[in-house]
Amino acid sequence: PVPFLRDDAELDLGWTLGVPGDTATTGLWVRAAPLGTSLSGQPSNPSADATPAPGTDCYVTGNGRGAAGDDDVAGGATTLVSPAFDLSAVGPARLAYTRWFANLSNADDDFRAFLSNDDGQSWSPLETVTANANQWNRVEFLVTDVLPQTARMRLRFVAADLGVGSIYEAGVDDLEVVVFDAAPRLNVYGDERAGGTVVFHVTGTPGDTFHVATSTVDPAAVTGPYLQAPVFGGSALTGTIGPDGLGTVVGSVPSSPWVVGTTFHFQAVVGSGGGGWVATNAVALVVK
Repeated sequence: PVPFLRDDAELDLGWTLGVPGDTATTGLWVRAAPLGTSLSGQPSNPSADATPAPGTDCYVTGNGRGAAGDDDVAGGATTLVSPAFDLSAVGPARLAYTRWFANLSNADDDFRAFLSNDDGQSWSPLETVTANANQWNRVEFLVTDVLPQTARMRLRFVAADLGVGSIYEAGVDDLEVVVFDAAPRLNVYGDERAGGTVVFHVTGTPGDTFHVATSTVDPAAVTGPYLQAPVFGGSALTGTIGPDGLGTVVGSVPSSPWVVGTTFHFQAVVGSGGGGWVATNAVALVVK
């Protein structure tokens, strides 16, 4: 297994905090360092995120310090949707995340997760959490057990206080996708809007160097094994594969209005001084 994508919520990578049709009046999703609350000695809102230090942030439902019921989910549902992630160029992938669910005083609600492979046009159930764990729990799923893998996968989390009013809090942190491919792979994940932040993930042999290049020309029309332009958004995208087989570099989508609707194509080369270079799959990003 090789890590292919990681999101520990420490960067704003364009998660959707609420969708049309949500009815909750308090406890709406936010990205923040959580402020702990409790009811009769039982934790409701987490007091820390799930990421080891120096991590601080996660996605939580409301984050007001005070009594447990001051900023918990109330009045209906609030929805959290991940950025799209591309699993079209890899074999069966394992998806994991860490979640928090507290349903105190009247335990008559649940916390639901869904998966989409058509950019959120339709959703398949991933899990329904009913147990009041009120602690961080990591769960994982084989994506192909749920849906075929495509270039536009998304996660959706729905926290809803729908029964008798209760103290309801939920949280999400540390999204990770693991693959089982030996060849170097590239994915681009994050906020696809002009000016947004994206993370380039590259797999390969630990210690090897990688370079990500970009072009607005489809790779099928490019002569040679890989794209040539060495910068994106004014930054050179280069780094080193980490000891776990994953290298990352953060980039910025150009903020100029002219880029909206533009398709950028990316490809990485991975290698070492004496071992030659290997080109990864090509990835496309359409600026929103």
